[in-house]
Amino acid sequence: MKISTRQILAFVTIARQQSFSQAANVLRVTQPSLSVLIRDLEQTLSVSVFDRNTRGVRLSQAGMQLLPTAERILSDLQRLEETSGDLSGLADGEVRVACSSVLASGALPIAIRKFGEDFPGVRIVIRDTAEQNLVELVRNDLVDFAIATRVETDPRIVQQMVQTDQMAAYVAPDHPFAATETIAWRQLGDTPLALLDRNSPLRHIVDKTAGQLGIWLNTRYEVTFGTTALALAEQGLAVAILPANAMRNDHSFRCVRRIMVKPQTQRGIMLIRLANRKPVAAAEKFWAYCKHQLSEESAFDLRAKTRPQDRAAQ
Repeated sequence: MKISTRQILAFVTIARQQSFSQAANVLRVTQPSLSVLIRDLEQTLSVSVFDRNTRGVRLSQAGMQLLPTAERILSDLQRLEETSGDLSGLADGEVRVACSSVLASGALPIAIRKFGEDFPGVRIVIRDTAEQNLVELVRNDLVDFAIATRVETDPRIVQQMVQTDQMAAYVAPDHPFAATETIAWRQLGDTPLALLDRNSPLRHIVDKTAGQLGIWLNTRYEVTFGTTALALAEQGLAVAILPANAMRNDHSFRCVRRIMVKPQTQRGIMLIRLANRKPVAAAEKFWAYCKHQLSEESAFDLRAKTRPQDRAAQ
């Protein structure tokens, strides 16, 4: 006769309760049926696991030696059930993820393809929107998670850094700044700028840097999307201040990128989700795929001369 899970559960429960009757109540079985389970277990093991007397029941010497093993078996079985439940949750379902247009055209589709190869039954729903909308989508539980610029500490959300990039200036090929390797923030002077609107976390980085340096920025245009700022820069109407990855996947703009220095200002790219809600299995697994893809991307080349679109523009 083989040892059954019910016998192990009965043994561990009686040991914890130190009473057959109380263990029967916990397991919602009759006391005689519990006694049968223990009797069959003892026959299989050829040892007595409990010492019984008028005052109750206690573990025998053999029972004390066997209890840790029995508890580990139950713990392993519980983890097995939890894991199988997670895997069954990946057979189908839906994951809602929000990100900016730049990431929606770069790292995210690659992560979706890889995830889809492993879990074809799960549908990924994309909310590509302006940076300033991403965190609110998470806070309002409209998406499972977002890929967004780091925001100030908020107990309502969990943020995990997956990548960093630097702030850069994008200029027309014939702009004086195109002849330099980098641009210091103070060099901007009275130069007309195209910046994202004041609600954008990327704009917060620009304003914070200017404030720390005590310089005034000539904000000629405030826009919602980086592509609008790039179009203005391409026409020589302004210098666009955006992250260094703004043209990573878009070669349609004839702009030259120059990294902003003194100071060299970084922005963190984060995975963001609600802090007080356990994600469903599919969302948690896709979070891991996005984290891996963003972390595995090679460091973006910060020297403008190495970028094909920059060479073409010059």
